[in-house]
Amino acid sequence: MPTKLYREATEVHNLEQEFDEENVKGPAQFLLPNGTISDVTHALYAPRGNRTLLSFKDIRANGYHAEMHDENGKEFLCIPLMTAAEKRILEKFMCISSGLYSTTIRAIESNNVHSG
Repeated sequence: MPTKLYREATEVHNLEQEFDEENVKGPAQFLLPNGTISDVTHALYAPRGNRTLLSFKDIRANGYHAEMHDENGKEFLCIPLMTAAEKRILEKFMCISSGLYSTTIRAIESNNVHSG
């Protein structure tokens, strides 16, 4: 996912494990489940990590706000799109038992074509 990469030996901590390894840092672009594109300037890719964190700062840097919604006793973090005529929910992340919000992301594939 990162687009301009540089390697760095980093100690990575997550909710389940801690490990030292060579990681990749750089800008990244990815898709959220409903097709919203998100750019992160300083992404860290840890090959053995099984979680990715997206901060409120990252959400705001993409021009979005975040709102909490409650649906039938379940908490969600929502990213709305507000226009003059309406407010529509672009993405909805479910709150999990740790208090974090969970979603899936997909890498955006790109292919460069060079004519020579």
